[in-house]
Amino acid sequence: MNKIIQSLTAPDLVESMDNESRKLGYKVACLTSSKMEYGVYSKIGFKDIFYYSNYSLVP
Repeated sequence: MNKIIQSLTAPDLVESMDNESRKLGYKVACLTSSKMEYGVYSKIGFKDIFYYSNYSLVP
C-alpha cells in the first residue's frame, strides 16, 4: 500500500496532477489518515490535504 501511495503522491508529480488525480490522492489520504503521521504526509507532498482531512475527519 505504501508503494501505491508514494507513486500517486510523489512530490514532483503533485504539481502536475489534474483534478481526478487530486481526488484520488485525497481519498487515499483520508483512508490512511488514522495510520499515517503528519511528517509522512508532508514528505510525500500532501501537506495541504492532510490539514484539510485532519479538520474534516474529526470525530
